[in-house]
Amino acid sequence: MAPEQVLESAEKKKFVERTEELTRLRRELGERQRSSAGGAVGGTAKYEEIVGPVIEEYEKTISAMEAELNLNRVALRHTNEMVEEKEEEPQSGIRRLSLAKLTEREASTEAYVRDLEEKMATYDETSITSNEWMTDLRREVTRYRETETHSSKYIADLEARPRTDESVVGLQRTFEKLEAECERRRGEVQHLQSLLDSLHADGENWRFDLEERERKVRELEEKMKDWEAKKEAGEARERLGTVVREVASE
Repeated sequence: MAPEQVLESAEKKKFVERTEELTRLRRELGERQRSSAGGAVGGTAKYEEIVGPVIEEYEKTISAMEAELNLNRVALRHTNEMVEEKEEEPQSGIRRLSLAKLTEREASTEAYVRDLEEKMATYDETSITSNEWMTDLRREVTRYRETETHSSKYIADLEARPRTDESVVGLQRTFEKLEAECERRRGEVQHLQSLLDSLHADGENWRFDLEERERKVRELEEKMKDWEAKKEAGEARERLGTVVREVASE
């Protein structure tokens, strides 16, 4: 399996785990809301107040990061394939074989970016607030649009250029630049993955803190019940003692 396929598979697995985590949090929140419908709200109200916004922001952030990671994976796969072609193809056939594939990938990338823009528009319509991830993603799409324009012009120039040693050298230089871009993209993907891991760790800490608070609330409620029971028993004994004294004095 190619490195980018392994990376993509691992990322998909992590996003599935994040989605399951969100589902579990929403289910817990719903159960606590139902259990508090007929009585005291106490810890449940605090749980809802804290977890509700966390779930919403958690979901929005993951959606934006997933879209940006997908965009980065397209660029990474694109540059990886071009570098592999450079290593595998003989010098005399690089230009002829690469032009068709460059054109094909250009169309594929254009379709993907267009689909991503439509999803971003839908996200804007359904979201109450925007966040830093969406701003970064819009900037990334704009940059890809600019790159697309440059690539289209470059492909047209290659098609019109005569088959000379000079054009082959120029194409080799372009491949070297793409190889450097590939390495940079790998670094970006690793950075985004570390952010995802950090976000997941924060979610775990939130859940632990909430469970600990709920446990303390339950302990306080039990102590309160014991105190009230003892208080009632003491008052009953006091009333009984008063009655006994009154009877004895008659």
